[in-house]
Amino acid sequence: MLIAVILRQVPDTEADIVIHPEDPTRIIGDDIKWIMNPYDEFAVEAAVSTAEEHSGETLAICIGSEKAESVIRTAMAMGIDAGLLIRRDSDNNPDIISEAKVIAASLKEQMPDLILCGREYIDTGDDGIAAALAEFLHVPHVLNVNKLTVDSDQIQVEREVDGDTLRISMTLPGVVSCQKGLNEPRYPNLMAVRKAQKKPLDIKSLSDLGDDAARMRYIALSYPPARSAGRLVKGEPEDTARQAAEWLTRDARAF
Repeated sequence: MLIAVILRQVPDTEADIVIHPEDPTRIIGDDIKWIMNPYDEFAVEAAVSTAEEHSGETLAICIGSEKAESVIRTAMAMGIDAGLLIRRDSDNNPDIISEAKVIAASLKEQMPDLILCGREYIDTGDDGIAAALAEFLHVPHVLNVNKLTVDSDQIQVEREVDGDTLRISMTLPGVVSCQKGLNEPRYPNLMAVRKAQKKPLDIKSLSDLGDDAARMRYIALSYPPARSAGRLVKGEPEDTARQAAEWLTRDARAF
């Protein structure tokens, strides 16, 4: 069994994002700590634990600059066997559809039995990579899974829907996006980090895979609008409830 994991390198969730003063299409990234997309950690753990159970092999794939190699090495330290870095330059920013085309092209030679990814990218909020990739590979997919069991050529998954649980069986090969709560990602020790540096990492360029991802350019980045000050409502409970309801319906237009 071959299990592939799709990774994304993103700024640390506590990083202070600053737009470049001379180029509003990019941020100042020199002082930013770059990490693995947090949702991808659940996908990596699911891949490694499933491979351990079924004597499988694992592959991590990431589209990014040369800095993204660190994300793949982190996944390797968690137990991933091999990696593929698809290099892009800073001016080449693929959207979800273009990313899926490139990743699908990279898997033509050896189709994985199972492809895992995080439920969304925290830097852009995109959550369509699993569905788009499944479409290009002509395989089924399930989104936002918080339980996964592999049984021969099928998997059984669970996902939460409106306070209930939806149970789905899917024939492999297929694509699954992983949600928080699926597992507890392992923390690699020093020995695992050292071993990760020796694991095989293949590097390809977008042009090697048809350059399908060179279609989108950022026009400009901007900060979110500043929040207005909150409103403090004082008085007796009945009065405060009435004032709050009036403010929400008249000014805030919440209802």
